[in-house]
Amino acid sequence: MLHSTTLASLLLVADLISAASHPLPPTVHLSSGTILGNTCKHTPVKQFQGVPYAHPPVGHRRFMPPELFNGRYPNGYLDATKPPPACIQWGSAFDVTDTPLSEDCLYLDVYVPPHATFKSSLPVKVFAYGGGNDGGAITYPLYDSCNLATDAIVVKFNYRLGPLGFLALPDAGIRGNMAIQDYLAALTWVKHNIKAFGGDSTKVMLFGQSAGADDTFVVSTLPEAKHLISAAVMESGGGQDVAPYKTATYTGKSYAKTLNCRSDDVSPHPSLNMKPFKLTMPPV
Repeated sequence: MLHSTTLASLLLVADLISAASHPLPPTVHLSSGTILGNTCKHTPVKQFQGVPYAHPPVGHRRFMPPELFNGRYPNGYLDATKPPPACIQWGSAFDVTDTPLSEDCLYLDVYVPPHATFKSSLPVKVFAYGGGNDGGAITYPLYDSCNLATDAIVVKFNYRLGPLGFLALPDAGIRGNMAIQDYLAALTWVKHNIKAFGGDSTKVMLFGQSAGADDTFVVSTLPEAKHLISAAVMESGGGQDVAPYKTATYTGKSYAKTLNCRSDDVSPHPSLNMKPFKLTMPPV
């Protein structure tokens, strides 16, 4: 009897050691399903990568405002352990070259302090990257957030760049500032879901760098801002050189003409091949 009891104890200890060396991945439960994350390589911060906040802006959604993601994850689960694709790059010092590029890019990453629970009510820092609104992505190495999420939840999100994010052709139904609306969609996702990660949706700070600072300034002036953020920080930049809408529409018409597209007809644009579309971009 003693021998069997000792053997059972040894097996239990072995199971505990195995569980300690192979801990379960961090998980978060949302209305869309369960998100499976992992732990940062060099810190104990929990990270959830590639979480969709809007439906892919492709096909008839190209050049249109983002549609908030409201579906279910396949089989009720989302593997959030791999970085998402970057949005199409248009020629910037911050162009991403080590991550696949795609128009299907409206994803965000969430970083959570190791001991946070859904009851923690931590403040939330939402980061907007720079790159001249032509380049950049949340996968850019400079924006690694594994050391930042110590006393707050950190969220960083992709937004559309270049013409896909800012083309304005009102006669064709393309009103421009799609990227700014991506910001609002990402912040709306945060408002609806961040509590499950341990965040407080009433304590959200949007902070942007360079072009992200300009965009943060624009967002902070919108009526939606008071419902989505409680603070804004602009790091280099801040809205002084934002183009007037008249200039944006003039540029849009010139761009459409270069592509041999009508400026009053949206129908050809959703199927336009990206290669000639990009070749018309002036060098930076």
